[in-house]
Amino acid sequence: MRMRIGIPKGLLFPDFGGLFESFFLELGQDIAVSPDTNRRILDLGVGCCVDEACLPVKVFHGHVCWLRDNGDCDMIVIPRFMHLRENESICPKFCGLPEMVKYSVPGLPPIIGVPIDWSSAQGLRAWARAVASYLGCAKSDAYSALHAAVSKHNEVAQGYTVLSEPNRQSSRRDGLDGQSRATELAAPSRLSELTGSRKLENLTVSSNREFRIALLGHPYNVQDAFLNMNVAQKLARLGAAIVTDASVSETDVNREVASLFKKPFWTLARYSYGAAKHLYRTDAVDGIVYVSSFACGIDSVVVELIRDATDGLPLLVLKVDEHTGEAGIDTRLEAFTDLLRRRKTFGSNIPAYGKYISRGESAI
Repeated sequence: MRMRIGIPKGLLFPDFGGLFESFFLELGQDIAVSPDTNRRILDLGVGCCVDEACLPVKVFHGHVCWLRDNGDCDMIVIPRFMHLRENESICPKFCGLPEMVKYSVPGLPPIIGVPIDWSSAQGLRAWARAVASYLGCAKSDAYSALHAAVSKHNEVAQGYTVLSEPNRQSSRRDGLDGQSRATELAAPSRLSELTGSRKLENLTVSSNREFRIALLGHPYNVQDAFLNMNVAQKLARLGAAIVTDASVSETDVNREVASLFKKPFWTLARYSYGAAKHLYRTDAVDGIVYVSSFACGIDSVVVELIRDATDGLPLLVLKVDEHTGEAGIDTRLEAFTDLLRRRKTFGSNIPAYGKYISRGESAI
């Protein structure tokens, strides 16, 4: 039976949205994807979500509300991510997201909230089987759709979003033919360009700019231009070349994280820390702008770890919530780029206010 599946364009959609889109299309279903975040979606989310939630979770609720009102959906996907990497965790709000949305947003169609363990191919197969059963599709169709979806996903996937290679034993157990990953992921797909992608489009500018700034943070903070008030374009207009964690391999991230006395158990925190330290150690950037949601417990730790690891590299932390004013963001970005410009002109030993004492003379 053909149904219309709603996919909210929030939270980890930049990393996994393309996979969800392609999976349901390959299963023969129709999909409805909510639009980019806008004021209406934000207001809808703030109006129904609990006050204690962070801004990205409120925005996600708004996307669900939009699909309820405009998507004509038979079902809505609320991803319940359990793990992105083995022995690591993500924010617990992801684990309870389907229930949070179900009891906060009235009048919803049925929700697909099947747990997703991205840390193994077996976990993803289990998700595909459960969803297919929920939709009344055969298990063989689920595997075929998953292969095509993973093939499309891995064309743009980076870091923790790359699907681990399945072993032959697990493939036989799940009813697959045990073929190599290279062959398995080469299956043709009837899909054209998808919405979900980890790449930041039109943000990385030419390297001949005045300075290079690393734009870091959770993907749903960095890639949602409305949520972060278009910080990447603002920095580009101020003369910055934008560098993101997408330019840092997971091998480099793991190498930098190994220096910590204890391995971080938050996947997104590990990646942000490793990327920041690698970009600092390789002298790849002149400063870091870290976009964080107000009341994010993970960021309260990782920001301090980054500050300690980058040893005086200019670091601007932008805290955002539904009350954040754009004028304040603009002022802070302008001041930050002024600081970088001063450091490049006069040296990093000059205090931010521009004066130092030398033989009784005032300089600059």
